[in-house]
Amino acid sequence: MSKSFPPEILFAYPNWKRKALTFSYDDGVTDDRRLVSIFNKYNMKATFNLNGGRCGSNERFITLEEIKSLYEGHEIAGHSLNHPHMEQLSKQNQLQEISKDKSVLEDASSQIITGFAYPFGTYSEDTIEALEENNIVYARTIKSTFRYSLPVHFLKWHPTAHHSQNIAELGKKYIPYQGSGGNLTILYIWGHSFEFGRNNSWDIIENFCSLMANKEDIWYVTNGDFVEYMTALQKVRTNINSTLIENTSSINLYLYSSDNDRWMLAPGETLNTETKTIRKPQIISKITPAHQGSGKKESFLTYPNGLRKALTFSYDDGRADDDRLLAIFNNYGMKGTFNLNGSKINPVEGNEYIQKYTGHEISTHGFKHRTFRSVPPAKILEDLYQDRLTLEKYTASIIDGNALPNGTNSSFSCDIKNILKSCGILYSRGTLSTLSFDLPIDFIPWEPTAHHQQQGDLCEIGTKFLDLEVNGAPKVCYIWGHSYEFGNQNNWEIMENFCNLMAKKQDIWYATNGEIARYILAARKLIWSQDKSMVYNPTSTTIWYFINGTLKTIAPGRTSFQ
Repeated sequence: MSKSFPPEILFAYPNWKRKALTFSYDDGVTDDRRLVSIFNKYNMKATFNLNGGRCGSNERFITLEEIKSLYEGHEIAGHSLNHPHMEQLSKQNQLQEISKDKSVLEDASSQIITGFAYPFGTYSEDTIEALEENNIVYARTIKSTFRYSLPVHFLKWHPTAHHSQNIAELGKKYIPYQGSGGNLTILYIWGHSFEFGRNNSWDIIENFCSLMANKEDIWYVTNGDFVEYMTALQKVRTNINSTLIENTSSINLYLYSSDNDRWMLAPGETLNTETKTIRKPQIISKITPAHQGSGKKESFLTYPNGLRKALTFSYDDGRADDDRLLAIFNNYGMKGTFNLNGSKINPVEGNEYIQKYTGHEISTHGFKHRTFRSVPPAKILEDLYQDRLTLEKYTASIIDGNALPNGTNSSFSCDIKNILKSCGILYSRGTLSTLSFDLPIDFIPWEPTAHHQQQGDLCEIGTKFLDLEVNGAPKVCYIWGHSYEFGNQNNWEIMENFCNLMAKKQDIWYATNGEIARYILAARKLIWSQDKSMVYNPTSTTIWYFINGTLKTIAPGRTSFQ
């Protein structure tokens, strides 16, 4: 786990268990039939890694037709199409072995394949890249660790032991085992079912399952479900001192305290570790499609309610002129993000000062408004930390947005990007006007469409956006500036006229920077089958998308069949 939490707060597996048991068996031979029956008898969960090109090829291998029924309740993972030594192939051929195997198995199992076991246990860096390009999130090796520790790298997941390596002794030691300091543990066994038949040693797995069955403190889990849960733990959203913990995944997360308090954090819920209370997620509006499908064979994401355009604003420094800007935004139903410097907030008036931004978003802008490109990394870290700490204290919410103070076109060096991400920043706005309505590939940086005083009339940009016909990926018009610029130049009509022009449009989502960034980043986490006939939503956010001319939604934790 890369995140740091208060020492009294600990994560657990489902139902507050702290130990897990999983199995992984390769090749899809007919001996799997007997192995599955043993696993089912003792309520074990396993992952079976199959070669799609060998299924049904001779009497040794199961058929594609029996995959769905035989492995029901377990997981199917890839093992390459034809079981070659992957590291001996070109990357292109490795891609073919993985992608074709994935397609065959997904079609046969109606499961989205996200796991893999390396044939012969061998691989290269090209293999790992090929797996990632096929949306494989974990891969098992054959290197035994003889430990119960969590994996460091899920694409190099070393099991505890092969079933021939005295697993009875490993099991006996694991039953009373307690990880140090509340650490989660796992016992991971792998092998080939034909080894039991060939060696007439079925008693090894039968006795082991009998020994390990029905333990109240053990989570019996497939490889894939284990990875999904651990990934969800790593992706929780927190404030800077981790007193607020939000579950951004589609599955329930389990936490407990040193005082034996227990919490189940449902998707979208936030735990306040100081008050020990849970805040429910914001309810997303019901679907009211703004667009009808064209009937064409197409697939693309949309914003909530099928909208394909969004309008957002970003204003810096928290000056007194924000009051008038907020009044304009509220009058026309606009949503803005206001980037504040914590050191400029009067502690006596802090709560009242923050209250005026209700309905909008507050984001970081550096505690002392230092120019990040001109100060050492330690000062940047200090500025971000103090700014988040201050703003989160007044808002009692998680703040993970940013606008670089004194940002310039060259402000986002690799070092600054890494520092922003290490401080939990999800997106960061620069000052380079793109005059484009495209969403960013990476939200650090997220360059805006234009400053409100961009050369030319701001309403011209607005008119272009209103007239824009969006046939694919959603678009955004992103305006930024400082509210005091309107006051200094006495040109409030620029914003008044723009908001009047853009207001109450049925095809525009009026959203804060953070709402857009979090939605798009969640949408990009959708897991698709190889042929796009299935999609799984691992996030806590309902996602809207068009496919074959029809607007659909996919709720958290659901798999949709197209």
